[in-house]
Amino acid sequence: MNIRECYDTIGADFEDVLGRLGSESLIQRFALKFIDDGSYNELTEALAEKNAEKAFRAAHTLKGICLNLGLKNLYTVSSDLTEKLRGRELDGYEALYEKVSEQYKITVNGADKHVTTKGTGTYRYGYELWITAEVEAGYHFINWNMDSSLTESSMKIEVTGDKTYTAYA
Repeated sequence: MNIRECYDTIGADFEDVLGRLGSESLIQRFALKFIDDGSYNELTEALAEKNAEKAFRAAHTLKGICLNLGLKNLYTVSSDLTEKLRGRELDGYEALYEKVSEQYKITVNGADKHVTTKGTGTYRYGYELWITAEVEAGYHFINWNMDSSLTESSMKIEVTGDKTYTAYA
């Protein structure tokens, strides 16, 4: 799946962001950085901690990134949540956060609909294994979620704790 198809899959505005950034390769570079961005996780942590100030800042950052990348569906719901949290009050945020969470998952998983990962499961600490991303015909492997420079579809890992590896195509 190329970056344009990925944008189409998640209902994002590729042409708008192409007009601002000027090249598909630049869009892809920033889109991959978005996948590694911590704003959504910071928002989730702040809400769990009941920290309204931190939650507002994270929601506001997420909203801005989505606007810049043309991720209109996630932008819309994160904007609604940002406005709810602007007064630094948490009352009634739950339904809006649920919409952000749902749209965030759609957005970050849009690139990985055509990949099957082999080597998944539960392993003991210190165990070494190979994981492999098998990509459907017509698509090509891009990278792994933890490091955009990991561009080989197979890699050896050592279990050092709970981790989730996602392959993007």
